[in-house]
Amino acid sequence: MLKVFAIATAFLLPWGLVAADAWAKGRWQQPENSPPCLVWNASPQANETARWSGQCVHGKAEGEGRLIWRYLTDGEPKEERYKGTMRAGQLHGRGAYLWANGGRYRGDWNNGKLHGDGQIWYPNGNGYQGQWADDNRHGQGTFLFADGDECHGGWHDDNLVGIGQGWRHNEGRIVKCHMEGSIINFTD
Repeated sequence: MLKVFAIATAFLLPWGLVAADAWAKGRWQQPENSPPCLVWNASPQANETARWSGQCVHGKAEGEGRLIWRYLTDGEPKEERYKGTMRAGQLHGRGAYLWANGGRYRGDWNNGKLHGDGQIWYPNGNGYQGQWADDNRHGQGTFLFADGDECHGGWHDDNLVGIGQGWRHNEGRIVKCHMEGSIINFTD
């Protein structure tokens, strides 16, 4: 039986495009409540504002705090939130991020990227818990489907490597899992 690996279209593809293009399109932005402090904005939106509750060191957000981004999309107000540590104006260390689409991540960051151990939940209810490197699932981890199915194994650059161990929740049994393109396939 095939499971559509809905992350690519629901969340990671847009996030990956943003992350890959971040330095080309990103910019330093001054939070409206803490001049002259700067935070890195990897994907600026028109008329976007930021608020930072933590300290500034050498003109950039530093240490523990909360960062809130507010913007409009098709006239609808949107908000994204981060609570955690910053270094030199970027998300760095432990933190939790909530995207406007309902996706959320709690874990390690390195220079604005998901990096280390963390857990992410996508708007469709699927998730991943495990290791990350440069915004990609990388290392040991488990992809968690909204219906309770799981696929555990080694990941490299966002792809499951070889055969993983799966769990079919409704059947209550252990199976094998592997990726074919953007699809996770469960087999006996």
